[in-house]
Amino acid sequence: MKRWFLAVILCSATIFPAARSGGAQTNTVLGTWRVAITGHDKGIAYLTFTNDFTMTGWGIKLKSSGIFTMAGTWDIDNNSQVMCSYTEESAGVPALGFFVGRVKGRNHLLVKANTTNGQFSFKSDNGIILPDLHGTTWIGEVKKSDIGYFETLTIATSTNELGMFILSGSGTGPGGINTVSGELLVDSQWQAYGYSIEQFEDGSSVTNSFGGRLDKLVDRGNFKGVDNKGHSLRFSITR
Repeated sequence: MKRWFLAVILCSATIFPAARSGGAQTNTVLGTWRVAITGHDKGIAYLTFTNDFTMTGWGIKLKSSGIFTMAGTWDIDNNSQVMCSYTEESAGVPALGFFVGRVKGRNHLLVKANTTNGQFSFKSDNGIILPDLHGTTWIGEVKKSDIGYFETLTIATSTNELGMFILSGSGTGPGGINTVSGELLVDSQWQAYGYSIEQFEDGSSVTNSFGGRLDKLVDRGNFKGVDNKGHSLRFSITR
């Protein structure tokens, strides 16, 4: 098996752009890729490479408590490595990044990234056949510190982002009756990352961030995460 290695130096806020190659090799990376993120954080993203040498993307990570976006420029060097410098933004906070990767076969892209908010690995493919979650009522169960409570949820397909579903509903937790809103991002490997905001009658709120897997029948999912007060949680959904 052929091995490849990465050596990247990221200095403060300085990003080193790739040199333009302009060769026919660019066709190997064009299009939209599903990305499984590991390293300093875990999550899912979708990256789109276009033939004007720009890259855009977005996703959800366990620590982001919402959607993050990516935008940058890319090229392919003389060794057929994909190189990209980009800015990631989450909740209005930017982070600068640079990644180097290689297309394996016809549909796999392996990337190592250094950013101002950590080091990451991206394992990508261009399979976009996604689970279907919408159309039924789901029961959500949240457990924090051995305290459990239930929520009645509706999951609707987003018309704006690939793989995104909108969460809404209500429940009764330790803080009383609450409404629930949020988003859940899924991929073709039945992985899912999301966040939910529990809004209580007294005006207070809690944001939960979670990640995990759906089963292949897509009638349940089990996740682990944390809320914005530092409490670990388990979250499951069943329909």
